[in-house]
Amino acid sequence: MFTKYDLSNNLAKATIFCGGYGSGKSEIAVNYAIAMKQLKDKVAIADLDIVNPYFRSREAKEFLEKQNVEVVIPKGKLNTADLPALPADIYRILKNPEIYAIIDVGGDDVGARVMGRFSDRIPEDTKMFLVVNPARPFQSSGEKIKILAEGIMKTSKVKINGIINNTNLLYETSNEHIEECFSIVEDAAKLMQVPIVFTAIDKNRVKDNVYPNIDTKFFSLDLQLSPEWRKK
Repeated sequence: MFTKYDLSNNLAKATIFCGGYGSGKSEIAVNYAIAMKQLKDKVAIADLDIVNPYFRSREAKEFLEKQNVEVVIPKGKLNTADLPALPADIYRILKNPEIYAIIDVGGDDVGARVMGRFSDRIPEDTKMFLVVNPARPFQSSGEKIKILAEGIMKTSKVKINGIINNTNLLYETSNEHIEECFSIVEDAAKLMQVPIVFTAIDKNRVKDNVYPNIDTKFFSLDLQLSPEWRKK
């Protein structure tokens, strides 16, 4: 049975998405912000990804703003530069109790250094989720994912509270591949001693009983981000 992830039962003042290259964390961050906006009046998403130049939540800025989601990104020329310059508004959205903040952190322990610069200002009610895609080489085993997680936590100074399964090969993803890779995600969760929060899936693949071997909640994605070569 396909069980939808209930965001209303998992609200946090700040939700941080981290993950390695190709994990798809920015896509999930964007969709999570949209889902959060259906529940809360004030929602903001901060793009602090200084690692990956291809999939970034800032690329969905216009779409998000049309949904009345505030987008916090570096100003001016820093908008397209890989510099760890923090927007001043990041502190504002974390401090304001009325704003629910979604934070897209850089792709690995190097990108997570940005997070470490303001870890002392993170609200107590914060959750950080590691987005994993076992289809990627550096996430292809539970042990590799555990090593990635340890590097991110050490550098960001923030604890990872759960794993998000985002197995995909972009537009070449198959249902069989999603099921086959699930055991890797399970192994990682056991090694890290954290729960699997949900399995993310393209909304076009949402069908009852299509994934009988995946025992998690599901979060459907309306894909908003794509590398430039996919848009042409």
